[in-house]
Amino acid sequence: MPTIIDSYVRQHNELTIFLDTNKEISLKSDADRGFTKVLILACASYFEDRIIQIISEYSSVITNSNKLILSFIKNKGLERQYHTLFDWKENNANKFFSYFGDELKSKHKVDLKSSNDLMCYEQDFMFLGRVRNILVHSNFASAAVEETHEEIYEKFKNAIKFIEYIESIFTIEL
Repeated sequence: MPTIIDSYVRQHNELTIFLDTNKEISLKSDADRGFTKVLILACASYFEDRIIQIISEYSSVITNSNKLILSFIKNKGLERQYHTLFDWKENNANKFFSYFGDELKSKHKVDLKSSNDLMCYEQDFMFLGRVRNILVHSNFASAAVEETHEEIYEKFKNAIKFIEYIESIFTIEL
């Protein structure tokens, strides 16, 4: 199912085709460079929204929509806390899974050992979160990103499979 990120990339591609057609090579280069950074922010923001939604929906079902517990989870556990759920300096999401107990952390490690693809998806997810932090907490305008927007989009398409994996874990647990 297409995401808002897919639509965003499609719009950028249409712009670059227009710029190419009109021989605006300099503008195309500037547009690509700027888009790469913004795409990273958009991807990371999309993932944040999805993971918070997954946890919120799971919590609602498990607590039978208990307003007190859901309010606590939202206000203390999730609101402005997403980026503390991961150790962005690492290339794995072990910290995230450990918050849900040793059993889930162990299950994730077993799943990783049985799937090289899952490990790649996780690494791409962590890469996008890490680079997002670098961009946001440094001088965004002068920060350099070595990857092209096409490479970032490929990482997004991999990382979304990691989000689907997380979603499947919380769905199975229901």
